[in-house]
Amino acid sequence: DKAAQAIPLLEKALASYSDFLPAWHALGLSYHMAGDHKKELEAYQRAVSSFSSDHVLHRDLATAFHENEDHKSELEHLEIASKLPMTDEIFLANLLRRARAEAAGTYPKAVKAVKEEKG
Repeated sequence: DKAAQAIPLLEKALASYSDFLPAWHALGLSYHMAGDHKKELEAYQRAVSSFSSDHVLHRDLATAFHENEDHKSELEHLEIASKLPMTDEIFLANLLRRARAEAAGTYPKAVKAVKEEKG
């Protein structure tokens, strides 16, 4: 509930202070936590258009594309993130490996079956 309650406040804050990067991170995360992955994707796309050199935004945008099953765009943004200065190389490398496998259609079938079961 708290994530959903934060969304209108973050949107209002960003309408006045669109250059406040932590609010963009919080907005995308709030949409993710609220389960609105379409709005999460839109928020991160808006943020990346202003902060194109922030690797965390590209990583989080990639995750939003993953949630929306757009693995080509997921891979594209993970590739961008991997070329930017970062502090989480191992985490990003694991996401990039998964995205490459998904884009190539070789994502492990056992993991895919579990995801389909959860529906």
